[in-house]
Amino acid sequence: YEAAVIRHVTQEIAMLPAQCRMVFELRFLEGMKFAEISNRLSISESTAKTQYTRALKRLKLGTQNKGLVLFFLTLLNLGNWL
Repeated sequence: YEAAVIRHVTQEIAMLPAQCRMVFELRFLEGMKFAEISNRLSISESTAKTQYTRALKRLKLGTQNKGLVLFFLTLLNLGNWL
């Protein structure tokens, strides 16, 4: 079951629009701050925050559709610590 959940979440991340995906990966997976992300991607810090929020919302919807709400909430809580 765990492998299936990880595979589904990975697929959901891959389906994000390019900029949302890049911001999400830099913030969540690499632990970068929004200022660092904005410099790396040549976007404003506000845009980086907006794209991250959009990515989280899309991932939440995608996981809800598959009954993975608890997993996503755990993922979201971990992301808040980065």
